[in-house]
Amino acid sequence: MHAESPVWSIEEIAASNPSRARLLEDAPATESIAVAVVASFRAALEVGIVRMGMEQSGFNPNDLRIILQFHIGEVLSDQFFNANTGYRAEFRRGWQQGLEYNRSIVTRVRTLIANSLLLTFPARLLTHNFDDCGAFVVTHEQVCASLVPEMSKVWFCARLITGDGQVTQLPTGVVGPRLRIDERTTWAAIARDDESAWLDIIGAFIGSGEPYQPKNPLERAKKLQASGEA
Repeated sequence: MHAESPVWSIEEIAASNPSRARLLEDAPATESIAVAVVASFRAALEVGIVRMGMEQSGFNPNDLRIILQFHIGEVLSDQFFNANTGYRAEFRRGWQQGLEYNRSIVTRVRTLIANSLLLTFPARLLTHNFDDCGAFVVTHEQVCASLVPEMSKVWFCARLITGDGQVTQLPTGVVGPRLRIDERTTWAAIARDDESAWLDIIGAFIGSGEPYQPKNPLERAKKLQASGEA
């Protein structure tokens, strides 16, 4: 448990947007939010609208990791990031707890890919700077290999793969009313309109050695617990 007394107040949001505050107050339980996120991924996968990228490592361009992008909608996005039962709240309660929640979502998404009847998926090859290098076919095995549950991460999509050689920068949504986390701490209440409400699931880099992430998952988890930022 974090040293400060827990609060997680949405008073600032309620003052400026009461309807948004009510949706946050009425957010489902933590597990139900995870189920809804995975259901959004399943629905997108079934109709072929998950956007996939294979990103090159800045250390070695031959090392690649999968990026899965899917739309979750404005309300679920708000509850996922800002509700007291959401993703960041789990990390605030304890970085180990947050890691387990992240792992559980990745594991379920990986299982959906593993059980898919498709052997290959259309994707885009991306540089480590996220420049689009063109069409790329990613295999079922490559996706599953990269989605190492303990090393993969869920976060909001900042740069959306468009599939036509371009990448669209999405608004971060970190301006506006803030969450009060405890007596001394406030966090940005990540607010994204429906058009921008996409999630990333980012796998580990796969190459000749062991899977890896440039940012240590434990360090990321502890930063999320302390600041709400990844």
